[in-house]
Amino acid sequence: LQRHLKSHIYFLQRDMELLRFSLVLIQSWLTPVQYLSKVFTNNLVFGTSDRVYEKLKDLEEGIQALMRELEDRSPRGPQILKPTYDKFDIHLRNEDALLKNYGLLSCFKKDLHKVETYLKVMKCRRYGEGNCTV
Repeated sequence: LQRHLKSHIYFLQRDMELLRFSLVLIQSWLTPVQYLSKVFTNNLVFGTSDRVYEKLKDLEEGIQALMRELEDRSPRGPQILKPTYDKFDIHLRNEDALLKNYGLLSCFKKDLHKVETYLKVMKCRRYGEGNCTV
């Protein structure tokens, strides 16, 4: 019984860690995503950046709800920090600025892939779903 309890606590702590990482990644992109429509002149970006921002906010709220649920069963962890990607160049319109901003969008894609992976791992641990490939 004690071994089972230790295992349960260990996975609760790991799940909280994955949720914290996911939350920090999501929060770090909220501000830069708001600037997307100012950075790119492409008309497709204008509406898309608003939708992406709303989806990030929804994801942030969902992760926070999961964390509150797990916090009742887990010891307190470190305070969540909110770093941000502030390297978007919203003033320059030259080719170098666009390449730099596209590079940051590539980082954004990688970070969201990490969040997706973290959440899949946590879901598999919690619910033992049949399709737990990452």
